[in-house]
Amino acid sequence: MSLLLRLLLLLTGAILMPRGASAAPAGDACSLLTADELQSIAGGKLQQAKPSRQSDGVLSISLCFFALEPFNRSVSLAVTRGDASVATNRWARLFHSAAHSEEEEERKEKGTPIRPVKGIGREAFWEASPVGGALYVLKRDVFFRLSVGGPDSEPVKIETARKLARRVLKRI
Repeated sequence: MSLLLRLLLLLTGAILMPRGASAAPAGDACSLLTADELQSIAGGKLQQAKPSRQSDGVLSISLCFFALEPFNRSVSLAVTRGDASVATNRWARLFHSAAHSEEEEERKEKGTPIRPVKGIGREAFWEASPVGGALYVLKRDVFFRLSVGGPDSEPVKIETARKLARRVLKRI
């Protein structure tokens, strides 16, 4: 399974979500960024914020897709909360496990490694993709994935994600 798919499944709780599990309250990811912030930082006008929630029974994930105009500048935010030890264990599996190391070696060979990003949260990583990229940020018992798109270069996308992540960190 590709690293990107595994990360998405883990962040959305799809791997561990039991049938019939109810989502625990996790706050609203759509309330963590404003239309003004999205316009001034991501460079698009907010058309719609689409919230959703998932839970694996232990961790709760609040998601928001911020549809911007132009659409390729849209932003996605997934905030994972729960017991501090479970959240940090999940984070460690995502970024510090042996399975991650093997998949990371494959990504390096393809030229798309996950890289640490300093100066934001307790720990942060950037994952490039052909259509954008995602910044993963850990703060205490909360971590989030902030995905940005657009035609900008990767360094500009990273800086865009960092600026948005700083706003999110102030509100979680």
